[in-house]
Amino acid sequence: MSLGGGPGFDHVSFCIATKFLHDIQPQRSDLLPNRIKTQVYDLYNDDWEPVMESLGECFDDQEHLTMHHVDLRLDLADEAHEQLRSSLQTVDIIIAQFVLHENASFIAQDVEIDGVPQKQIVGVMRDILTMAPAGTIMIITDSANTLFPYLKDAANKNGWSYLCAEEQLREEGKRRAYLGPKSFLILEREVYK
Repeated sequence: MSLGGGPGFDHVSFCIATKFLHDIQPQRSDLLPNRIKTQVYDLYNDDWEPVMESLGECFDDQEHLTMHHVDLRLDLADEAHEQLRSSLQTVDIIIAQFVLHENASFIAQDVEIDGVPQKQIVGVMRDILTMAPAGTIMIITDSANTLFPYLKDAANKNGWSYLCAEEQLREEGKRRAYLGPKSFLILEREVYK
């Protein structure tokens, strides 16, 4: 599942990564590559549809690419998100690349808790973190990491573990992982709360 994946670039990435992982296996002749099914959710789905159709022609029948509507400013319960609600029940990987920061004012809002306003993740992102099945991986890259403290807090409350720039460092100051730019967040849903 690709959130805000417009022209389908996440599908291309999934297909390339799958082919690479298949090709480096010593016994690859015995293995069939996994079929890639990418559902792209974007606010401008109608505008991206012709691009997606052209991109789909570049792949064989083993890869499947579809476009759907999402509005990250709304809750998952909104009638426009019927397909997203259905897809969320069986999702394996969720990618959100360079889409959350531009919607930050809608995604993280002040919510009053015990009379004190606190920023929290709301809307579709809150609902995804609440409803995604155990084992789901979410990869977020963005132009800034200002939402990450709120995303990590919401993820932690809903049974997700996470890794981002701060978590890469060990106590000795050595990295335990060398992953991407400073504005990335990798989440894994460990338990369904």
